[in-house]
Amino acid sequence: MKKMTNTTERLEWAMDFTRLDLANLRAGDKLNLREDLALFLGRVPGGYQPGRDIAGFVLSAIGNLENPTDDEIARLQSKARELLEAAVGRQKDHLKLRSLAKIRWQVVGDLAEGFFIHLWGPYQELFLFLLGKLITDQRAGDFCRCSECSGLFLRRDGRQIYCLPRCRNRVSQRADRARKAPAAKARAKKKKGGRRVSKKR
Repeated sequence: MKKMTNTTERLEWAMDFTRLDLANLRAGDKLNLREDLALFLGRVPGGYQPGRDIAGFVLSAIGNLENPTDDEIARLQSKARELLEAAVGRQKDHLKLRSLAKIRWQVVGDLAEGFFIHLWGPYQELFLFLLGKLITDQRAGDFCRCSECSGLFLRRDGRQIYCLPRCRNRVSQRADRARKAPAAKARAKKKKGGRRVSKKR
């Protein structure tokens, strides 16, 4: 189960979600994915966790959040990918928050504890609305595409160009092989030239 206590962790999980090969997930991985989906929406043992870590919203999901079908998860992945693709570069400035047509809301709380917006509706709509809100609250330049695998990632610093260490290592290994290739070729040529050619009798 992923740790999701703030905006960055939720966005990074959403990006990981868009890269998953859903067709080849094992049963245990599918169970973890369903638990992560509920956690993304603020579900904790015993209910939901309101607070600033979920953009000031209290979310109450309606529907089969405990056991969504494979088709429901695939559709959600596709929609999440569309939202995050739109966030790369300047397109984020034109991202529109998902309509609240299927979501009901109410302001709850008091002056002492603070106020929150309670949203309830289909979990798919809540997921996409919250993801859109988290994206629009993030800096536009933080959303990037990996120069190796083209996957989306949230940049931690201005110099980061790869989504994961394995992509960075793959590029480094290729560069290392390319650098060593001329020397290896020269050694092979020298070795071949130094062989004695036996004369036919």
